[in-house]
This record gives sequence, structure tokens and C-alpha cells, in this order.
Amino acid sequence: MTHDEIMARVDELIAAGETEPREALDEVNLPMVRHWAEAMGDTNPRWASVAPPAMAQVWTMHGLDPHRPASDPLHGTMQLLDEAGFTSVPATNSDQTYARELVPGERPAITTRLESVVGPKTTGLGEGYFVTT
Repeated sequence: MTHDEIMARVDELIAAGETEPREALDEVNLPMVRHWAEAMGDTNPRWASVAPPAMAQVWTMHGLDPHRPASDPLHGTMQLLDEAGFTSVPATNSDQTYARELVPGERPAITTRLESVVGPKTTGLGEGYFVTT
């Protein structure tokens, strides 16, 4: 697959825009907050009644089931790059902004959109593309 073919398909994924909201599979609950805080070594007593903002992804991320909705732009982009021979994800970066903590009983939802795919770029690990959703 050529770079132009990759980018033409990327343009289609970008044009699809933001996904419909996908609701979390589970409600925010204190036992999971406690487990997460213990795993992170975060002893803030505040987490006895609310979820740490950094837990937002815990509630909204896909589970271990490898099947993803066809509308998921990150999965679609990864499939595209796999087909083009770029089969590894050597690093990730995440910028997040939080308006407030989640409270037990809430069921958050997430929307996603493909913002950009840049590349190919040469790194210490070889040539690849940088994906931002």
C-alpha cells in the first residue's frame, strides 16, 4: 500500500467525524476505585467517595474482546496501518482534561474522532506513522 493510498483512507476516517457516544459497560463503583488507587500507590483519602480523574479511561475503554465497532476510528486506523505493514505500536501519548471527578453510580460515555495521521517519519525504531485520536 502506498503512502497516498494510506492517506486517502485516513481522509475517509477523518471525514467520518466524531463517533456516537459509547456508554461505559459498568457504573463507577468504589471497589474498582480502591483497587485502582492501590495499584497506583495513591493513598489520597478523597478516593473513598469519588473516582480519581485519571480513572476516566478505566470506565470507558474497550475490554479484552478483540472485536471493535466498525465506527471506532482508532481501531480502523490501526487496521489500515497493519494492512500497510506498520504492525507495531511502540509508544503512546495521552493528553486529558478533566472537568470533575466521577461519582459512584455514574455511567460515563466517550466519543472518539480521528484527528490526524502524520508520516511516514523515521525514528530510532524505524519508519512509522503518528496517529492522534
